Amino acid sequence: MRDRTTQRFLLGSSGNTLVMLIAVLAVTFAVFKFVQLAFMLTHADTSLASQMYERNIQQWFVFPASWELILYRPWTLLTYLFYHDGVFHLIGNLIWLWVFGFILQDLTGNKSILPLFLYGGFAGALFFALGFQFFPALQLVAPMVRLEGASAGIMAIAMATTLLAPNYRFFPMIHGGIPLWVVTALYIIIDIAMIAGMSNPGGHLSHLGGA
Repeated sequence: MRDRTTQRFLLGSSGNTLVMLIAVLAVTFAVFKFVQLAFMLTHADTSLASQMYERNIQQWFVFPASWELILYRPWTLLTYLFYHDGVFHLIGNLIWLWVFGFILQDLTGNKSILPLFLYGGFAGALFFALGFQFFPALQLVAPMVRLEGASAGIMAIAMATTLLAPNYRFFPMIHGGIPLWVVTALYIIIDIAMIAGMSNPGGHLSHLGGA
């Protein structure tokens, strides 16, 4: 049986897919923020600048809920995963990606991280689009709604990690720790509750799709 220590990837290890993915997400965020800053600094009216940035830049990278727009911008099925508008949205996603991705990479190596992330993102976008197509409560706002962020891809990694090691423990030194399956179950319950409360239902639908 191969020594588990040979499977571990340190922060600076060559071929560490998890670190590279985190770096890509962070750099992409920085690039878009510099572009947004350029719009803000070159227009006296910040409200107009924000609208111009959304119209000329943002809308070409986020995933729309309208099928007509999806057919017009099919590449957004991929690009939305790497676009974050808010810094706290990015930080939250990177923390979850690191937590679950580190465990998964330790268990299976570095080859499964990126495919899971992408497939989860595709499934999340599909759930998002179908939800706004078939649920009457969402249909009216579909033309105005966009999906952004890596959450669906991260949810796929979280679910895969949980299925592989459901009894992995967080903080094992504190009363035996918290099982991984409990954390993931809470994550899913929160998503369902947020959909029921109509709080960003599209985003939380995409989380369930990723799962």
